[in-house]
Amino acid sequence: GCLQCPAGQYCPLASGQGGTPCPAGYYCPAGTENACFVTKSTTCSGADTQPCPAGTYSGYRTGLTNAGQCWGCPKGHYCPAGSVAPKSCPSGSYNPSYNTTNSGSCQLCPMGYACPQIGTINPIVNCSAGFYCPAGTVYPDDWPCPPGSRTDKYGQKRIEDCQPCPAGYACTFGTGGEKSKIKPCEAGYYCPQGTADSNKNACPAGTWSNRTMLTSASECEVCPKGKYCPGTGGLPQPCAAGHFCPK
Repeated sequence: GCLQCPAGQYCPLASGQGGTPCPAGYYCPAGTENACFVTKSTTCSGADTQPCPAGTYSGYRTGLTNAGQCWGCPKGHYCPAGSVAPKSCPSGSYNPSYNTTNSGSCQLCPMGYACPQIGTINPIVNCSAGFYCPAGTVYPDDWPCPPGSRTDKYGQKRIEDCQPCPAGYACTFGTGGEKSKIKPCEAGYYCPQGTADSNKNACPAGTWSNRTMLTSASECEVCPKGKYCPGTGGLPQPCAAGHFCPK
């Protein structure tokens, strides 16, 4: 007579050549008849190969006989039913829990942190100085403080955490910390609070300065006699032949 298909294999009807090893991602109790692969539109009957339950995976092993042989899904990953290998949570997310079943288990990286690696378990990468990190940030230098602002603190969360550049200095994109320090305002220029470029605001025509870190036009000096100052930030120029420069 016909023999029952042994556990760990499946035997289609009228199979005379023995069973086939149960595929990876599935287990086969004794008497399994057919291979059935789970999809969104497919369900398997009790006589078919059975998927490792959601939240578990098989590894690249074949011939499993029961659900207890499927391994629990590790942290940083999720395992839909029938998984051969865990699926990593993508960069910008993390998952601190075991045995999760779908991508909804991957949580956005929290504000103030970055999650650059796939399969992150717990966020440990602080947002870089000069940058802020909203929820879901991948790299710690993704979101620079805009020009005219800065932050020396790590782990900032919002653009509002970037402070105005102090008067007498200039702050370009991502200014903050040791890697990108605030720049003193150049000689011949002045930098009020929130200045982005160190040579943006030249001393007005008729004035000049050889000092750095000026904060307003009132700190510029009157052009010396016999010179002219065109208001381009440079040194006083000699008065041209045929002209006189009284002050």
